[in-house]
Amino acid sequence: MKAHKSGALAKRQLELLDVHAAGVCAQTVSELEAAVDAGVGDVLLTNEVVGADKIERVAAAAKKSSGRVGVLIDDFWAQATDLNLALDDDVIVDAYVEVDV
Repeated sequence: MKAHKSGALAKRQLELLDVHAAGVCAQTVSELEAAVDAGVGDVLLTNEVVGADKIERVAAAAKKSSGRVGVLIDDFWAQATDLNLALDDDVIVDAYVEVDV
């Protein structure tokens, strides 16, 4: 996604890679939305989601997705709580905690 920012190209890449790739990574919420809109099943947002508007957009994309949507978080209590508040009971967003070692 980073190179072409196209949901349609991301979907085509997954078709070509077949069993060798399960999903794509997106750097921005806009890229995540483009991938979900194109029908890409599994999308990982590799940047923290900051701000209520972006959290709402991730929640909306997760609700629309046919697969899994994941995000990276670095402040578990703040970001996980904000994300949880934005989600409906039937929508799940995977959260991966970044740890500085």
